[in-house]
Amino acid sequence: RPGPARISMMWKQSSHSKCGRQKPKIVPLISTITVAALCFFYAITLGRIVIIHDHDLVQRANNSPLQPQKYNESDARIMSPALPSCMLGSFHQLCSSFNHSIDPESYRSCHQDPEGFLKRKYQMHYSPSKVELETRSLMYKKQIRKLSVGSSKFGICGDVVAGSTICTDRKQLDLFKANSWISLVLATCRKDDTKAIGFEVIFSEHVLEHFDPIQVEQIAAASFAVMQPGGRFRIAVPDGYKTSPSYQQLVRPGGTPSGSGQKHMVAWTVDTLPPIFEKVGFQIDLREFFTQIGKFVSVEGAYDDDAELGKINRSFKHDHRNQKKPYRNWRTLNADELKSDEPMYTSLWFDAIKPISCNYVISMDHMSR
Repeated sequence: RPGPARISMMWKQSSHSKCGRQKPKIVPLISTITVAALCFFYAITLGRIVIIHDHDLVQRANNSPLQPQKYNESDARIMSPALPSCMLGSFHQLCSSFNHSIDPESYRSCHQDPEGFLKRKYQMHYSPSKVELETRSLMYKKQIRKLSVGSSKFGICGDVVAGSTICTDRKQLDLFKANSWISLVLATCRKDDTKAIGFEVIFSEHVLEHFDPIQVEQIAAASFAVMQPGGRFRIAVPDGYKTSPSYQQLVRPGGTPSGSGQKHMVAWTVDTLPPIFEKVGFQIDLREFFTQIGKFVSVEGAYDDDAELGKINRSFKHDHRNQKKPYRNWRTLNADELKSDEPMYTSLWFDAIKPISCNYVISMDHMSR
C-alpha cells in the first residue's frame, strides 16, 4: 500500500504529450483513493462492533434478527377467538419459536390456532423419554404439583416443600420444548379426573443466568401455559446491579462460579428479567434486588411464605456469607469493597404470578401418552 511520499510522487510522474505538458497518472491515484475508502469503511464497521460489545447483552439480543416478534394488540385478531385473552402473550411467544422464513406453515398454523396446533404437535410427533415417563408417573402417584427446574437433584426433593416437590434437570424436563412441559403437566390431574390442574409452584434458583433472553422468553411462555391460576414461579439469579466489583467478576457472563457446567450468559437486573415474564402475562412480586443506582432493597415480608413457595438460599437472610459482621472475604469476594449497607451476597429475587382470573391450563385431557 503506497505511503504519503509515494502518493505525492504519482502526481510528479508523467508521460509527456507532444505539447510538452505533463499528464498525471490518474489510474494509480483512483486505486489509492478506493483502497483508502475501503479502509475507512472497515474502520467504521469495526468501530461499531466495539461499540456493540459495550452495550448490554439483553439489548443486543432484543435487536437480533432471531428475536421472536413481540406480542401486540393486533395479534388478538389472528389467534383463535376461543382462546382466553390472558393466554395470547404466552401462545404468541411459543408460536414465534417457529421461524417464519424456514417453516412458514407451522408459524401460520400455530398463530391461527395455537392450542390445537400445539396439541397436534404433541400427540403426533412427541414421544416422551423413559425418564420423563418415570418422572410423570411419580408425580401422579404422589399428586405433586410443585416443580423445581434446573436442579442438581432428581426425583422428590425439598426445594419448595419437603416430600412434595419434584426436582428436574434436562432429562426430566427440557425447558425449551413446549412438548416436554405439556408431558409433565399431564401428571398434575387428580386421580378421579383426567384434566391437568397445572403447577402450583415452579422454583428456579440461579438457573436462568445460564440462558440468553430468547431462551428465557420460551421458558416464561411455556411455564405460564402449564401453571394453574394464582400459581407462582419463584425466580432468583445473580444481581447485575450489585455494586461489588468482585461479586460482578464472580457472576459475570462467560464465567462459571461453580467451576463446572454451562457458563453464565446474562447478568440479569430488576429492569431486564421481570419484564420478560410480564410480557407473557405474569404479574411480578419483587422480593430482593439492587436498584440501578446500587441501593439494596429487601421487601418487607419477603420471607413470610418460604415454607410454601421455597427458600432462596442465596438471599440476604439465608446466605451464610451474610450471617456475621463485619463481613469476611470469601474466595474471590472482597468484603473491603462493600458499601456500608451492602450485604456480602444476595440475588435478584422475585415471584412471577399467573393471575387468578386466567383460568386456563394447556392439557391433552388424558394420560394416554
